[in-house]
Amino acid sequence: MPWSNYHSHTNFSDGSDVPEAYAREAAAQGLEAYGFSCHAPVPWNLPWCLKTERLDAYTMEITRLKQLYNCKMTILCALEVDYIPGIISPADKQFTADPFDYTIGSVHFVDFFSNGMPWDIDGKPEIFEKGLAEIWHNDVKSFVQRYFQLLRKMLIQAPPRIVGHMDKVRMHNYRNHYFSEDEPWYRKEVSHTLETVRASGSIIEINTRGMYRSGFAEPYPSLWILRQMLDMQIPVTMNSDAHKPHEITGKFSEMAGILTSLGYKKLHTLRNGEWQPVPFGEKGYLS
Repeated sequence: MPWSNYHSHTNFSDGSDVPEAYAREAAAQGLEAYGFSCHAPVPWNLPWCLKTERLDAYTMEITRLKQLYNCKMTILCALEVDYIPGIISPADKQFTADPFDYTIGSVHFVDFFSNGMPWDIDGKPEIFEKGLAEIWHNDVKSFVQRYFQLLRKMLIQAPPRIVGHMDKVRMHNYRNHYFSEDEPWYRKEVSHTLETVRASGSIIEINTRGMYRSGFAEPYPSLWILRQMLDMQIPVTMNSDAHKPHEITGKFSEMAGILTSLGYKKLHTLRNGEWQPVPFGEKGYLS
């Protein structure tokens, strides 16, 4: 009963190891498919994004691994592409043409500092607080609403195959330090965004990285959002957002048990070139 994982980062962006180290570990664990999705290049010198001049080398290496592991598992070439209006999006032709198999669309940046640099909302806490103060004057509600507005714009204008960590906006919200997810305005933003996801046809990933790396009790999205997604019949896949080889199925078994308790019976995986709902158990897909 193998798993698949479609969200991972190598040393071409902010991962720890060369791509083959991840492929080797995925094969050892018996994964049926493994997707490489380094952070796409952006027009700023950011250490965690793939450099434009290395993009060809990245695709060539993943293509080599596709051939090398052809008899063991499916290797896929992708990128996690940020949505920054007028600058970059998951629908850009350079990210959707061969050899790319899919895109993960994410929002990591919510507007800009006065010096023109984008504000990375999932960086160090001090950077988060700096952006919240300087760009949003500590108006948390307006910042969060802007995050979801950007996510919806992406889904309307440039829908990716997979939506990355949909509620990443809560990453620094430990113990409701900045806002409560129970507040009506927050739930309204989420509900509006889920409606947009459903209309777009995109798949939402259940991202386990916060669970195995930071000890969070819940994945992205939160469990109450997952319940709402189930009622809305929004397709989901499970990804680990691995940055190290040993993380490629981090918390998958535990998350599968949680999903089963919520009522989920199937996860989407890519087979024969099509995303298909497949039944799963705590150790992987059942068919």
